[in-house]
Amino acid sequence: MLTMRAPLPLPPALRAALPWLAGVALLVLAALAWQSVAERDALIEQALRKEVTERVEERVHAWERDILPRLDVMITEAAAGDLDPAVLQQRWRSRLPWFDAVFVWTADPPGGVDPAQVGAPITFLFPVGRAAQPDAAATECADSLPDGVPPADTDLDALLGACASADARAWAAREAARRIHDAGQPIAALALLNRHPPDHGELRVLHQLLRADLLAASGRDTDASALRRQVATALADLDAPGLERVLYLLPSVLDALDAAGADTGMLRTRLALAEQRLAAWREIRQAAQRSRAAVSEGARFTYDQYSSTPYLLYTRRAADSRPGVALLLRQDRLIADFLSNVGALRTALSVVDASGALIAGAADPTSRGPVVPFADSLRHLQVRVSERALDARLQPVRGVARVWVSAIVLACIALGLFALWAGDAANRRHQLLLLRQADFTARVTHELKTPLAGIRLMAENLSIGAFRDDVQRAEMAERIVDEADRLTARVEEVLQLSKRRELPEPELFDIEEPLMELIDAWGPRYEQHGVTLSADLAPVDPVRGDPDAFRDAIACLLDNALKYRREDIDSAVWLNVRDDGAWAEIEVVDNGIGVPPSHRQSIFEKFVRVEGPNRGRAGGHGLGLAQVADIVRAHGGTVRCDTGIDGGSRFVVRVPIAAS
Repeated sequence: MLTMRAPLPLPPALRAALPWLAGVALLVLAALAWQSVAERDALIEQALRKEVTERVEERVHAWERDILPRLDVMITEAAAGDLDPAVLQQRWRSRLPWFDAVFVWTADPPGGVDPAQVGAPITFLFPVGRAAQPDAAATECADSLPDGVPPADTDLDALLGACASADARAWAAREAARRIHDAGQPIAALALLNRHPPDHGELRVLHQLLRADLLAASGRDTDASALRRQVATALADLDAPGLERVLYLLPSVLDALDAAGADTGMLRTRLALAEQRLAAWREIRQAAQRSRAAVSEGARFTYDQYSSTPYLLYTRRAADSRPGVALLLRQDRLIADFLSNVGALRTALSVVDASGALIAGAADPTSRGPVVPFADSLRHLQVRVSERALDARLQPVRGVARVWVSAIVLACIALGLFALWAGDAANRRHQLLLLRQADFTARVTHELKTPLAGIRLMAENLSIGAFRDDVQRAEMAERIVDEADRLTARVEEVLQLSKRRELPEPELFDIEEPLMELIDAWGPRYEQHGVTLSADLAPVDPVRGDPDAFRDAIACLLDNALKYRREDIDSAVWLNVRDDGAWAEIEVVDNGIGVPPSHRQSIFEKFVRVEGPNRGRAGGHGLGLAQVADIVRAHGGTVRCDTGIDGGSRFVVRVPIAAS
């Protein structure tokens, strides 16, 4: 049996609290969703940081595995002595942007001296420099020259040719040219210098500086600036011993070029490199003098981060007696070489020092990204991953998560509002149902009280002997039985309408059969009330259900059409059947008083009656159409109310045709 039962009623307190409980549950759900997304973001970010850190570590180690063997090969070549270190230095400078200078030395103590003794001597094999100051021979040669401008018959070239050495001759020529310049003859002084050029770097620099001054004094400023630029370049390219003696001259040369409007940016960069070269050379020399262990066996990087001219040295001394070698490296170019080998990560990486100050790479001052130190090379530096780069990679994931959680929150809000609305609607519906039930109870009570009052009155008359005649008493008893039967019929009617219809197992039936039975049964009633009943039953395929329940549903519609007819016109009712594809459609159309549009949905609910003129006389309890809707739904169909003929009603029942 297909039974449709009403749900158990909820207690009023629980029903009133349901919307609030639903709202709290939805808020808790939203909070849990937000927390879940936050935890998911944290896990994703942690995994991404770990992944990026591992990739950066691999890049750092790969770069160190490449650069350190190359440095060791360079040191081995310099220590072997097969090639002049000056040749190697020039070759490496042209090929390796991060290389600047090589230093080669021996630290073998003389016989009887402890190798670890403080103050053990050190001898530089490269670079070595010649004196940039006049020796005794140069001073003696210069003293043999006349003061001021020499007399016309004086052969300066012959006097200079008598100097003991080329260096002495060059120093004497420079001194003579200075005296001639001081006497106001720069052109003659310039000619003398040109005839006696020096043959090594430091002294050549001094000669060129004097030549530049003489050119400027002769009014040849352009030539003087060009020569000063050459001098500055040559001076910056000197090796450490020469730099120690003449580097102090370079700033004044650069200042002179600045005054002449020349661009000295590149030259000042070379000056900084020269200062680093000199500082590194001094450090090697002083370290060896402090302790031979400072340049002893092993390899290491040395960075003087506290110096005004910080330098980076890679030093190694072999276990045997081979010379010690140090390579002066350009840290900025070495870092650039590392960054050029990290591929797509380059835009996300920066190199910082121990304090977090940016050295090179992607500028991100607020970065708190993961940090990877250099393991074997630049240990004073670290590689930092940009926080912005991490955010850029996380943003798509976070975006999806935020869309997801936003959707959940919005859904929770929507469901919460719906729960509040549904709770309020349910409460209002419950109150309306209570009012309808109360009205139903009042009407039924009124209808039952009248026959009960008649029965009581007649029974009292019988009890007091008001009817002495047997015929009268029999007649009164018969009337009591009739009233009791009517009362029983009314009670049965109410009970039948108020309970859910129970349908047996569905069966195939032709809807034309119950409809023809209805026409035969209702035809005389309609004629009795002067109402025309017309039928148009088109053939349709069988449907599945209960033919008796289906007949009762259509009978209720025919009964309503008769009840709610109009007295001022010729009333008519039409019963139509047609095939609508997969559906069988049954119409009951009338030209009666109709149903207002605002009530066409609610009339299929229990205890709903449309009040108004000419409606009260029809009676009823608001249960008939509710039963029709139950029966039609049990058959898998639908029922609706539309406008009929001349303002009447049109009830349309649609039930599915059974599959063949």
